[in-house]
Amino acid sequence: MGFTNFNIVCIDTWLGAPEFWTWGLNDPTRGESLKRVNGYPSVFLTFTKNIKLRGHHDVVAPFPISSQQALEIFKYYKLEPDLIYVDASHEYEAVKEDITGWWSVLKENGTLLGDDYTASWPGVVRAVNEVGLTREVRGVVWSFTKFK
Repeated sequence: MGFTNFNIVCIDTWLGAPEFWTWGLNDPTRGESLKRVNGYPSVFLTFTKNIKLRGHHDVVAPFPISSQQALEIFKYYKLEPDLIYVDASHEYEAVKEDITGWWSVLKENGTLLGDDYTASWPGVVRAVNEVGLTREVRGVVWSFTKFK
């Protein structure tokens, strides 16, 4: 499979959060990423362009599907990335499922991380705090490292 050489995996639909499609359309700081190219929000193209410009396209693999679908692929192919960044749902149950599910495929000494650890997203904060793993939080980014 083409993703076996990648150390860093980014899981995101790159479709934008629901608020991007509602009030965000009138807010240039949020709605701008929904500028569509061939019907798809341009935020994905911006992400892949930035990865290539920085010379990381050979180690970073974007997965533009839901976190649950991507996890099934990783389990099927028995892939174990070094770093997994999940930017998916911000609801408590979904975040908790993402953390426990992705933890199961993370390589030893690998890191699982996400963002939006903020009072604006209480489901993220609650799930990150409750999973029972030693966490690190820097700004709005949370992470767990899988030590031996």
